[in-house]
Amino acid sequence: MLSLYLRGLGMGMIFTPLNSLALLNIPREQMAQASSIMNTMRQIGGSLGIAVFTTLLTARTSFHSQVYGQAVNSQSEAFKDVTQNMAYYLQQHGGGSFSTAMRQSQILVSSHINTQAFIDGINDDFWLACSITILGLIPIFMMYSRRKVAAKSDNS
Repeated sequence: MLSLYLRGLGMGMIFTPLNSLALLNIPREQMAQASSIMNTMRQIGGSLGIAVFTTLLTARTSFHSQVYGQAVNSQSEAFKDVTQNMAYYLQQHGGGSFSTAMRQSQILVSSHINTQAFIDGINDDFWLACSITILGLIPIFMMYSRRKVAAKSDNS
């Protein structure tokens, strides 16, 4: 819950100065149109970003789930030991038959694999977002350095 409050505070702290900066050089008579265009572009960009990242998350989660699923061999000794130990625990603490506990332990292993695949899918999303942000910073620094060169040539 705290993370949502921090995100809301951060967005409030960034969007107001960003809007002011973007509309700084707009004439007063064109302010309404410029503001509406900026808000529309922000909404479209947000919607497009959500669509792209959700699609990527789904694809990458499916990919990781397949990779991890292929890595787990249900006939291996390690898998049998883990599921058998989990089945003993489930049977002792939850009651029921051993076959039911064994099936539940296999479901728990599968659930853990899917959870890990989802986490790795989210990590892939964040890496893409980080890459896009870094690529977006390059033109900003280039524009800033051009302004410095232009200001130095005007002063000379």
